Amino acid sequence: MFRVASRLIRHARILDAVEGILGPDILCWNSTFFTKEPRTPSYVSWHQDLRYWGLSGDSLVSVWVALGRVTEAHGCMRFVPGSHRLKLLEHRDTYDGENFLTRGQEAVYEMDESRTVKVELRAGEASLHDGRLLHASSPNVSDECRIGYVIDYISPGMRPVVAARDSALLVRGEDRYGHFELVPPPEDDLTPDALSWHRRILSAQAETLYQEPRPP
Repeated sequence: MFRVASRLIRHARILDAVEGILGPDILCWNSTFFTKEPRTPSYVSWHQDLRYWGLSGDSLVSVWVALGRVTEAHGCMRFVPGSHRLKLLEHRDTYDGENFLTRGQEAVYEMDESRTVKVELRAGEASLHDGRLLHASSPNVSDECRIGYVIDYISPGMRPVVAARDSALLVRGEDRYGHFELVPPPEDDLTPDALSWHRRILSAQAETLYQEPRPP
């Protein structure tokens, strides 16, 4: 919908890093702002993205771009090192109203908090994580807003397995598979065409994210 977002998901330094993981052909499947207001209880439970995103395979990498500084007090992300090698774990739905995840999904996993790592970032820095990596974030107990922009990149060989139709943006290389309807870049901010695409994308996401979880 916004040209600034379109430029960011195509930023050469980001795509160079992603290409080193996924290869030369890259789709942007999703992007969104994650904002935590100061002194609010919102959090994200421990989870694996690929467990409930309705995609085949695991050729996915998420890039978390800090639009302001992100410290432990701001509720930075935490990772479980090496957990990207795990199978897709069972997740239980908590439906906690303070949880950012759609159903409050929480991995069924014996967590050793002492072995997790904090992902503190300066404004303009980014972290990358695998779709199987266990990650979470705590509430923002600081007096500053925490704003991150998350971009989810996939290889064109991935395909939707829940939504009847899904879409993505080709941001580097080519798509030889045609599993996703390709979204054109916006010509201007909030054009009728861009808003129409946005509604279609949200509909496909809702069809996927609110489904009951399937066995891993």
